[in-house]
Amino acid sequence: MSITEVACFSTPEQARLKVRTLPFDRIPNQSKLFLDYINDPSKVAGFYGGATRYLRDPAERSTEILDNYSVDRNRLCKALERLNRSWNAPEEVFQNIERLAGSDCITVVSGQQVGLFTGPLYTIYKALSAVKLADCMTQRGVNAVPVFWMATEDHDFDEIAPAEFIGCDCRLANVTLPSNLHRPGTSVGSVVLDSTATELVNKIIAILPGSEFIPDLDIILRDSYAPGVDLGDAFARMMLNLLGNRGLILLDPRDLEIKKLAAPLYSKAARRAGQIGSPLRHETRHLSKLGTMRRSRREQFHSHCLFTQRWTSDRH
Repeated sequence: MSITEVACFSTPEQARLKVRTLPFDRIPNQSKLFLDYINDPSKVAGFYGGATRYLRDPAERSTEILDNYSVDRNRLCKALERLNRSWNAPEEVFQNIERLAGSDCITVVSGQQVGLFTGPLYTIYKALSAVKLADCMTQRGVNAVPVFWMATEDHDFDEIAPAEFIGCDCRLANVTLPSNLHRPGTSVGSVVLDSTATELVNKIIAILPGSEFIPDLDIILRDSYAPGVDLGDAFARMMLNLLGNRGLILLDPRDLEIKKLAAPLYSKAARRAGQIGSPLRHETRHLSKLGTMRRSRREQFHSHCLFTQRWTSDRH
């Protein structure tokens, strides 16, 4: 049963905006695998390595996680410090990077494509969820820090180019980056903003409802999405402006040092491609027999990704 609450009252058109919660099982075409995962992840623990039902449970697996950790922490933390310093991260971020250098520290990782003005609102929710879970685990005696993986190497420009928001008339409004900024075959993170970025900021500030937050938002937007800055760096600057004081560490996979640290895992997976392929086909058949997925190519690929993640983490 949905709950309705008034989100705003009067507008120039005397409109009212209402917010309703909608369970995922009421949205058409959701796979049983997905619904089982969000309702009780332990039901699909065989497909999601380490899936747990309660937020407190991951803390109990920290020893197992640390025993399988093999990356050079010093090199990783130096790279993270360099990246976050280039985005003018606040001191709380560097305090968490220093904690991560310790051999007893684990990470809570979330991530998203580098959308215009941070993209969909769930980007912020995902980042806050990582922050909150890391805080909860730390309170339970497990040293944990939040990390946000920026998907700068994604190539779907059409997906990240628009930003939608509620305007002062309580109607849905949007701004969009021009398509000529993106060269086909290149990553979205490398798209360099031009003067249209300033035009979009002007438009969004003009359309948003007036409030005491607008002056600060204006400064953040202009500081982050400035002409000459690429989308990856612009996204990072804005995320740190919003959440850096919560200690959120940002990671850009385009960084050469990060790539060098990840290379051994990719190399290992490539050498074992044959060994991985057979279990992938087996897991796909298993999922289909259980009726946990629709038999579309996209969902079959999704199940492959799930198993690959579990296979590599179990053997790394």
